[in-house]
Amino acid sequence: MAMGNYGHLVKENPKDPFPRWMLMACRYGVQYCKDNDSSEWKPTIRRFQVRKIENDPDYITAMGLVENDKQKQLFTQEKNELERLRQRIEETSLKEMPVDVFISYKDRDEKGNKTDDAAWAEQLYHDLKRQGLRVFYAPESLKSKAGDLYEPYIYAAIHSAKAMIVLGTRKEYFTSP
Repeated sequence: MAMGNYGHLVKENPKDPFPRWMLMACRYGVQYCKDNDSSEWKPTIRRFQVRKIENDPDYITAMGLVENDKQKQLFTQEKNELERLRQRIEETSLKEMPVDVFISYKDRDEKGNKTDDAAWAEQLYHDLKRQGLRVFYAPESLKSKAGDLYEPYIYAAIHSAKAMIVLGTRKEYFTSP
């Protein structure tokens, strides 16, 4: 939906670099999340692309449309940060062991309590492991990754998984980050 909206803005304002930038950001699934430690808004990449950001056609067009140095510097800094994340995801995905099954669920509710889904996901994890499957289950699979950004490991598992199981008992659990 967002890509369609920005595509429409590109047609209406072909000389504006911002909609082109946002098309690139949508393609890479860029989302800004508040860091719990610093309270800063930091980018994450939700849709990995093999192509480097600097080679993305909308990024190239946006940079060609920028008319002032301040905006060019801002776009370049942001591109560098996103490219660093993209490269980290790519490098991690090449090193990680592939998984057979990726389990996705909502771990905590809005009050911070464990959900019923979390208990079911844990049980499913143990059942699948007993069957000899390689399973991505965040509490176990990310346990040794403390202090690292989790996205590269999650992406590597999603990318390699033969199957994904999505558990959810409430509609809002399917739309939460």
